[in-house]
Amino acid sequence: MKREPPEWKQAEQGLSAAAPAGRIGSEISEPRYTKFLDPVSMRILVTVARMYYERQITQAQIAQDLHFSQSRVSRLLKQAQEAGIVEIRVKAPEGFHAELESEVERKYHARKVVVASTWETEGGYTLIESLGEAAAAYLPIELSGTQHIGVSSWSTALHATVRAMERVSGLSASYVTQLIGGVGVASAQARATQLVERMAKVLGADYRMLPFPAVLDSAASRDVMLNEAIVRESVEAWKSVDVALVGIGTLEPSELLVSSGNTLGEDDARTLRSIGAVGDVVLRHYDAYGSFVGQDIASRIIGIGAEDYRRIPVRIGIAGGKAKHRSIRAALRGGWINVLVTDVGTAEFLVT
Repeated sequence: MKREPPEWKQAEQGLSAAAPAGRIGSEISEPRYTKFLDPVSMRILVTVARMYYERQITQAQIAQDLHFSQSRVSRLLKQAQEAGIVEIRVKAPEGFHAELESEVERKYHARKVVVASTWETEGGYTLIESLGEAAAAYLPIELSGTQHIGVSSWSTALHATVRAMERVSGLSASYVTQLIGGVGVASAQARATQLVERMAKVLGADYRMLPFPAVLDSAASRDVMLNEAIVRESVEAWKSVDVALVGIGTLEPSELLVSSGNTLGEDDARTLRSIGAVGDVVLRHYDAYGSFVGQDIASRIIGIGAEDYRRIPVRIGIAGGKAKHRSIRAALRGGWINVLVTDVGTAEFLVT
């Protein structure tokens, strides 16, 4: 039978009372409760902690060497953290912005924020490519192979993401679906189709296209389209989307969206400005506080509705650059996205 030195056993009996429950890890900047510990208790904690963290001895071996049970060793290590004797810090390598990401997450209650190590450059090419690479690197965390992915069609950031995904191994999903109409001017439509097809190929997934324009002339025209079997099938499929990958728009449409022919007219743009719209996700517009606006305009859009979209569990927005600062902030405020992939400058704007 293993025997423990009497003084060590006595010390442990008072340990839990002597060391109140504290927060673990980097939250502790200095020993908080050591003044409540007697010298023997302190010695036990320091000895076990040094063996485990500095000398890299396993808990099982520590238990054997000190004639403790393994569960007791585990308990002592936890108490060493709570007492502030052990501080655990994660030091992110160069190119990672963990603290900035955490600041944005806390401020907007986001699921996750990924900050790419890039700043906006003339023409935006470096920015877009970097955002795509950062998004592709993050996706393995979210994708387990069974998810149904929904994508918006007209986003240069999403195209960059798909290109980067082709260099990431182990990505998989079950299905990829367009969230808004993918028909437009022939050259632009080819890019929208390619986006869905390439993403599905990378993920080893089946896919569903939505072969209708995103923007129609009237609500009546949209209602007619909604009666088409292929649209009804898409509407039903949207209900099972687990992860949305979307761009974030402003009232000034992107070059890709303009080239597709799926832009709103100047009258619509004036209306949106007059009611305070600052941006859109899947062509659903919102104001500076993230509130859904422009419902009349939305009634002419072939795409997932605002309520159905915001019910998707994981909504990943990929966007950056000064021109999109207000739109990105509002998208976070309104819950249009709960994961953001962006650049350093935008993240710094979001926390100021």
